[in-house]
Amino acid sequence: MSYLWQLALRIRAGWEARSVNGLPPAIQWILPILAEDQGRFRAKTLENIHGPGPVAIRQHLNLIDAALGADSPGLTGLEALVAAAETAVDMSQPRRTRQHLTSQVVFKQFVESTWKGNVLTRYDVIKHTIEDLGPYGVGYIDEFVPIDSEAIENLWGITESKIPGTIAAATTRTAIGDPGHEAILRQVVALHFVRHPQVLEAHEKGWDTARQDSIDRLLWTSFAADAFRQRTGLVPAGPEARRMGLDAAQERLIKLHENGALFRLTAQRLFELIGDRFGARPVAIWMPANPNKEFLIGDMPAIGRILSTGAAGVGEDVGADNADQILMPITPSLTIVIGSSEGYRAISDADVDELNQLQVRKAAQYVHYRPSAGFATDLRAWRP
Repeated sequence: MSYLWQLALRIRAGWEARSVNGLPPAIQWILPILAEDQGRFRAKTLENIHGPGPVAIRQHLNLIDAALGADSPGLTGLEALVAAAETAVDMSQPRRTRQHLTSQVVFKQFVESTWKGNVLTRYDVIKHTIEDLGPYGVGYIDEFVPIDSEAIENLWGITESKIPGTIAAATTRTAIGDPGHEAILRQVVALHFVRHPQVLEAHEKGWDTARQDSIDRLLWTSFAADAFRQRTGLVPAGPEARRMGLDAAQERLIKLHENGALFRLTAQRLFELIGDRFGARPVAIWMPANPNKEFLIGDMPAIGRILSTGAAGVGEDVGADNADQILMPITPSLTIVIGSSEGYRAISDADVDELNQLQVRKAAQYVHYRPSAGFATDLRAWRP
């Protein structure tokens, strides 16, 4: 979680700065973010409101409105932003326990009608076991986003509701060249690039690093000493007392992290950020040239790769910015490719196998495919 580190740097640089127009430095720093939001309620805005805190923001609404001038959404708009920031970290907000990291609407493309019903095959790449399941029973984690999860599921659902129409257009080769469908293709990949367990792991590691870094940077500043005095009324005698002061000053953010509220905002912010970055990159659809070949889909299906080195996936430090291509299968015959080319491309059997092997190699535990696809022999070779 990078925000705490950023806030720490800002406090260190400007704690002694004089207020401008009566606004404390911590609120001055987020004025450009409030102005940039333009009524979109972006997660970046909501997250930054939790720097100075909703209470402090409310105490200065009139001054903030005046400082923003023409960029202000008005007092009503500012109050709505503060309320949205509070709601996003409110533990009483509705939750959805079962949260699909891969959209059910995508999994349904890999379903086949069998004597067991409408199922897809799930292959465990670790245990090498096979079972047939319906799309509701695969690709989910309970409480992936633990706070306000109903709201973020509804946000993701806006994109998911448009996937069937875009898949239909991609199948008839009318999606590429249509700005609306191209936007959905990018958003689908952005959604699945963010919504997987490694993002949660990175968030946890990032928080620990950011918190320790902020303590190291602030330990011998007046901020640490002032924070200790405000909590105890005493002058700090050494580094441990100063650490206690910093812990007290960051207590609210620490609590938000521990109950999962900060990850709620991080997940939304990354979805919005990556969607913005993908918006400037070309998008293509790849299809097997051979009608007897097809794609499978892993449990972390949106994978970035660097062509010159072969590195792929978040685990190999390939992110949205440094990947040459980001690939995601959305049906047995369609894979979205962001980053390197535009249009439709029929690919060879070897290329299909390469993309399938990438899905298998980068899966956390499972890959999925149509029951009649017959991948079992290849899967054991692709990931022994």
